[in-house]
Amino acid sequence: MMKEQKIGQITLKINNMKGFLYFTAPWCQPCQTLGPIMDAIEASGVPVKKINVDYDTQFVKEYKVVNIPTIILFEQNGRGEVGRRTGVQTQQSLMEWFNNG
Repeated sequence: MMKEQKIGQITLKINNMKGFLYFTAPWCQPCQTLGPIMDAIEASGVPVKKINVDYDTQFVKEYKVVNIPTIILFEQNGRGEVGRRTGVQTQQSLMEWFNNG
């Protein structure tokens, strides 16, 4: 029950922000490549919520994530998911997607 409440709060927060939901795992080689890129994006001021698929399985189910790394772009004001990308991405392509998405 407590975990479900936490997931609900995080989902509400995600649905009310413009930012990325980043699904990853420590054993995933492409995730290890993408990790520093996502850190740099977050350091630039873009909200990034990192989800470890090994521990946060409810998010994996809720967002129907099949492959990792998966990045989901959310729009503010509760408009929800704008789109998603799977695999290693460049910082430039993600920032363009964020700014134009």
